[in-house]
Amino acid sequence: MIETLRRMYRYQDWAMEQLWPVLDGLTVEELDTPGCSGNGTIRQTLTHLIRVQNGWFTWFDGTLSAADAQNMRRKDADFATMAEARAAWREASDRAEDCVSKLSDADLAKVWTAERPGGMTLSQPLGELMLHVANHGTHTRAQIAAAVRKLGKDPGVLEYLKFAIMHPSA
Repeated sequence: MIETLRRMYRYQDWAMEQLWPVLDGLTVEELDTPGCSGNGTIRQTLTHLIRVQNGWFTWFDGTLSAADAQNMRRKDADFATMAEARAAWREASDRAEDCVSKLSDADLAKVWTAERPGGMTLSQPLGELMLHVANHGTHTRAQIAAAVRKLGKDPGVLEYLKFAIMHPSA
């Protein structure tokens, strides 16, 4: 499973690199137009995508407790500029890739437990949690791409298969 996760997080970064050029070209009005199925606007959904990945991985790498990582994801305003968002993505992506690079399949099998908001207890193997975060990134990025298309712009092809063709596994 570890090789799959490493590849998924390389894909996450590649897909964002495909998306940044169109996001950089959007106006403030386009970034802040309601109608993105994720979190209201493209800017809000992008902020959510980045903060969720960084939040989970601050827990996975031991920087924060699960509770502090969850709180971190909710506290700040949306990114004011795409440059700020891109820098935050770089940090989140580097954190994820660094964390995943240090793990083994045995590490991924260990069950992690945390209290979630509303009193729900989450208890899953680390590998499943990391797959969830990667899947969340793909889902949320698709919401952003759909909103970009609604504006009449082309976000490009962000599918995993394109990444796999361009970057065959060894």
